[in-house]
Amino acid sequence: MKRNVLLTDFFKKVENPKATKIPKVTVVSRVPETIRLMAWNADSLLNRIKNKETAKEIAKVVKDHDVNVLCVCEVRMACESCSSTGAIDRVNSNQGAERDLVVNFLTRQCGFDQLYFSLRNIKQAGVGMFMRKMPKPDRVHFKIPGTEVGGDGFHHPEGRIILADFASENLQLLLTYVPNNGWTEDSFAKRRRFDCEVKSFLANAKSQGERIIWLGDLNVAASWNDVGPNPAWFRRQKQSPGLCDDDVGQPGFTQAEQNRFAELLEAGGLIDSYRQCHHEEDWEKDATWRGAPGKPPNPPEFGRFYGKGMRIDYVLVPESMKDDILSVENLGIGKERKGFMGSDHAPLLAAIKVSQPAVLSEDPVGDTSHCELASRGSMERDVETPPSEVVELDD
Repeated sequence: MKRNVLLTDFFKKVENPKATKIPKVTVVSRVPETIRLMAWNADSLLNRIKNKETAKEIAKVVKDHDVNVLCVCEVRMACESCSSTGAIDRVNSNQGAERDLVVNFLTRQCGFDQLYFSLRNIKQAGVGMFMRKMPKPDRVHFKIPGTEVGGDGFHHPEGRIILADFASENLQLLLTYVPNNGWTEDSFAKRRRFDCEVKSFLANAKSQGERIIWLGDLNVAASWNDVGPNPAWFRRQKQSPGLCDDDVGQPGFTQAEQNRFAELLEAGGLIDSYRQCHHEEDWEKDATWRGAPGKPPNPPEFGRFYGKGMRIDYVLVPESMKDDILSVENLGIGKERKGFMGSDHAPLLAAIKVSQPAVLSEDPVGDTSHCELASRGSMERDVETPPSEVVELDD
């Protein structure tokens, strides 16, 4: 049996004819007082979900930790091809069966009722922000506001950004999959442009007193002790004639990247929530990325990066919210990648106090039920003016 779901019906109030109409004053807040955020580079969310054991592990982690917002880098689903208008639909995949598999898993097994995607036109990169037990954002962007991205003008062309704006709470969630620094002058320049755009956005937001939580795979190890077991080995990589000293080193561990990252934190008035909770640096426990083992029949040690790791995934919060960081956990550990859920990145889980219930409203007793509906991925570029599209979900 199929059921139609109107995308504009998120959290539509359901009238209960049997409700007792006794006025009751309740304290309500649009955003939960504490939200649980998970940042995870899935190294292909599609492949993780195709594996039944891994899919089961993902759903269990989401439910056991009561995750409100899951931010995924490397979704790796190709977006819809060009329409008759020449526009590319970057919130829907052109692979029907794969799209259905991902959406059904996220909604039915994980319980997410809001799905936001920004996809590339090939199976690379792509990010997704999935929400449960959360109100709809007032506005959603798929690029850094104010930047020129070409194409449809709404999405970063490589699907690297989602910004959910809960304006009524003065809270924005910024998910980015930062480009790898690479090994060429062109890739260096691409990364510098990305960092510069984010820096301008963060500085402007800070000047306006806006609260931004920035999370995702930021592709930089902030300090010497955020890689291991031998930081000097990472810094010796990419030794090329004529290369600027600041660009020498493994991508994600060059001095230039670290300098720009420090500038980004300062510009946005942000702090590293993980380091705020874990002052003692221990790369074995801290690393969110671990190298791959050698391919059979070779032993694991044949892998060039096996046994090595970097801390390059973050949840960054405004300094003003320092005391609101309740906990931050790296859910994976070790060269065997225990808890990595099939990826080469571990999930990072943060519990942050973001809201104080302060709005009084009158509701009749018993008339407080809400209908939480699942979508096939938000079709909205601006959720203040959502389209009236209907999707079909199999029961």
